[in-house]
Amino acid sequence: LREGTTGGRTHAAAAIARLLQFSEVNPALTDCVNRCGTVLALISFLESTGSDSVAISEALDALCFLSRL
Repeated sequence: LREGTTGGRTHAAAAIARLLQFSEVNPALTDCVNRCGTVLALISFLESTGSDSVAISEALDALCFLSRL
C-alpha cells in the first residue's frame, strides 16, 4: 500500500476493505492494523491519487471499515 503503482496500491486498499468487511474483527486483527500503520498509509494514498475515483473509493471504503474497529 505504501509503494508501487497506483493500480497496485488501489488493489491493496480494496483488499484491506474486503478483509475488514468479511472477516471477524478480533484483537489480533486490530493490533496488526495498528502496528502496520494502515490508516496513515491509506491517508497518504488518498493524498497521492489525484482524481482517480476508483482509488479514492477503495481507500475510503477501507478507512470506513477501519473506523468501526
